[in-house]
Amino acid sequence: SQLQEIILPTLKEGEHVDVSKIVMPRKETQPPTRYSQSTLLKLMEENNLGTKATRAEIIQKLYARNYISGIKSIEPNQIAFAVIDSLEKHCRIVTEPKMTAEIEKEMEEVAAGKKKKTIVVDDSRLLLTGVLDQLLENKQTISMDLKKALFHQDIMGKCPNDSGNLVMRKAGATGKRFLGCSNYPACKTTFPL
Repeated sequence: SQLQEIILPTLKEGEHVDVSKIVMPRKETQPPTRYSQSTLLKLMEENNLGTKATRAEIIQKLYARNYISGIKSIEPNQIAFAVIDSLEKHCRIVTEPKMTAEIEKEMEEVAAGKKKKTIVVDDSRLLLTGVLDQLLENKQTISMDLKKALFHQDIMGKCPNDSGNLVMRKAGATGKRFLGCSNYPACKTTFPL
């Protein structure tokens, strides 16, 4: 569709004009579009996360660990939100690209012969020891946050027989998945998947 310029007639002050139609479209603010694999790779490159050789592997790990799903439009899963929320509360530096980008930059300087390997290793060790100390200090809280998220991710609805939730379970002997009431053993309601 090409733009067509319409010349309006000259108007004089005080002149009456017949209004034939008023269009007021109701639009709402839309969220930003989700990343695709290619836009995520580009964002990682811009933030100096990973190397050209490792970025695709990092994204595949996110899929394998069920942090994200979707191909054309990547969508974070419940557990991904829980991991980020918990780490932002208890070890914020891990969620920011700055730390990883700095380590990557220093490793590139070692490869280029601009920095000594021992200095970079010592710097990285010091930084990562601090991160590990923070994570260990908050281990219990982070663990509870993730367990709650995993549980809520598996809730598929309400149990029709009591106040429990229908939760996705896996049978130990067969490995088959089914829905079972969260109030088991008091409620033995199950549904096959």
